[in-house]
Amino acid sequence: MRIAALIAALLFSTAAAAQDKTIKFLVGFPAGAGLDTMTRLVADKMRVSLGQPVVVENRPGAAGQIAMSALKAAAPDGLTLVMTPLVTVVTAPHVYAKLPYDAFADFAPVAHTANFLFAFTVGPAVPLAGSVAGPAVARTCRALIASRLPGRSRCPPRTSARWSSRHRG
Repeated sequence: MRIAALIAALLFSTAAAAQDKTIKFLVGFPAGAGLDTMTRLVADKMRVSLGQPVVVENRPGAAGQIAMSALKAAAPDGLTLVMTPLVTVVTAPHVYAKLPYDAFADFAPVAHTANFLFAFTVGPAVPLAGSVAGPAVARTCRALIASRLPGRSRCPPRTSARWSSRHRG
């Protein structure tokens, strides 16, 4: 919880924190998604530490572009923020021919708040599952990820153990 308090301190200048107005977090994904849950945890801590209202507003759709467009249209008073994965501002400009915002000119990064683990999976009907090739593909994916990302890249221990027991040939 200290991390959330630190994030709150980093997010706002003293001018924004001193205002007696509602702070709004926009989330470009549905309520209940991982990013929404994390944003609500941070918002709760900010409410307490700043002593002012903090709301989370979900604006799902278009891979986060709806929330980013809403941020662009918001007053530049520091009271409207977006909690978003980096893909929305880093990858999207290179993938979409036209965006309703310029990720590099319209927004300023504030804080890195979390890292998420992702897994590569296939369904039981796919011949790869439970086959001799399965572990080779997993090793290749781990090596590829480890070569592209700083730090250690692996599945959480419980997930790895569960998959190993389920897919032994």
